Amino acid sequence: MHEIVQHEAVSPTAPDDTCLLNEDAIPVELRPKARAWFARQMAMCEAKHGPHWRENREWVADYLNAELAHHLEGRP
Repeated sequence: MHEIVQHEAVSPTAPDDTCLLNEDAIPVELRPKARAWFARQMAMCEAKHGPHWRENREWVADYLNAELAHHLEGRP
């Protein structure tokens, strides 16, 4: 099973990137932690994609949402 590991933020993510997080699939008590993880992951991907970020951000967000859902599947 994948673990959500906390890291320092790489760079500030565009404010609208966290709206791509599928919060409906996340228990309310885990949402703050999930938002922070998602923001960090999006910031890292944004840094890697550089000028091509806007054309890739939606599929990256879909992938990260799937990873998060997979991680949460085993939770009671």
